[in-house]
Amino acid sequence: MGRVGEMTGPVSPAEPSDGRPIRPCPVCGSVLHDVLYEQRFEAFAAGSITDAYDVVACRTCGMCFASGLPDEARFSEYYGQSSKYDMSAAGAKATSFDVQRHKEVAEFIAANVADRDGPVLDVGTATGALLLALREEGFTSVHGVEPSPDAARKAREAYGLDVIAGDARTAKRWPDGFAVVSLVAVLEHLIDPLSALRETVELLKSDGVLYLLVPDAARFSSYVDAPYQQFSVEHINYFTLNSLRNLLATLGFEVIVEHANTVKPSDDEEGPGIEVLCRRSSSPPDIQIDSEGVDDLRRYVARSAEKEGTVLERIAKLATDQSPIYVWGTGTNALHLLASSRLAECNIVAFLDSNPHYTGQPLAGRMVMAPGDVGKLEGPILVASAVSQTAIATAARSLFGSDVPLILMY
Repeated sequence: MGRVGEMTGPVSPAEPSDGRPIRPCPVCGSVLHDVLYEQRFEAFAAGSITDAYDVVACRTCGMCFASGLPDEARFSEYYGQSSKYDMSAAGAKATSFDVQRHKEVAEFIAANVADRDGPVLDVGTATGALLLALREEGFTSVHGVEPSPDAARKAREAYGLDVIAGDARTAKRWPDGFAVVSLVAVLEHLIDPLSALRETVELLKSDGVLYLLVPDAARFSSYVDAPYQQFSVEHINYFTLNSLRNLLATLGFEVIVEHANTVKPSDDEEGPGIEVLCRRSSSPPDIQIDSEGVDDLRRYVARSAEKEGTVLERIAKLATDQSPIYVWGTGTNALHLLASSRLAECNIVAFLDSNPHYTGQPLAGRMVMAPGDVGKLEGPILVASAVSQTAIATAARSLFGSDVPLILMY
């Protein structure tokens, strides 16, 4: 790892291939990028922020991120109205994996923060799973802010939590400052994480600590459960510990505790994470070039391509055969396959998804239906999610019978 300014290579910005705007590096602001992968999605206004972006590496500091994105207004609209995190589907609740993840986060915070009475704020709290876990650890004053009004309302009504709709700026309604502010799986979603962190740290007391959990891009290639899943419709920043340190240093913060962990969001997926506690520093470290993310993302792209090869072959056979099928899942993997394989050429009767934001909406010339509205199936169900394949297969067998024909790709 070297200091900023020591990287060599071309000195002109990398223009997105279709004229989309160049996104400045979210750490150092440079517009000098190298393209690592071109991610493309089928257009789906109800369930995606964009239909295309380029995964790039900053030539100045090494940060890896998505470029060629829409403006921040589109991100705010998506997370406020269309996101999967508001738990608005009938019977929706936090999964056992969500509960376990937040339990582990609360335990990490509790192990490193002695004061249980100091006020704690969770930014992007969804329905408040972390706040509940912190209560279990003995924290007496827990609060949350969440961009989805539906999720914030559920946190209040179902769990009696002090959660309001909004962002870090909204959280200034609590005037006295916080001993701990947490952002769990938030920074990877933000088009301008530096500005968001700047707003967030203003909420801290002078001796307060900041907790962050993000996916670890230095280890993506060791977790290829689903090809290209790390380049999702929502994940647009790919941090390593070094690039996270660089981001924090620009704000005058330093990492005081760090931990590389493994996050398991479902039966079919686990991924690498980094969690850190940070505080203000009178002498924050210099920003230094990070090469870990660039090197590992290149490996990740190669391994994803290798794993996806057999999937593309199976989809091509279905497109040639033209027997009717249903496609269950309209997330990252499905939208990626619609743009990068022959899936759109298949004889798809309908897409299935339980998210009420998506049902009744058009996708690739077909309608998205709630699984319970299908009635009698006209063909097998192709499960178009790698990370939720087991959960979807279980739901399909429960709804349509144990002998329902399923096409499992992973």
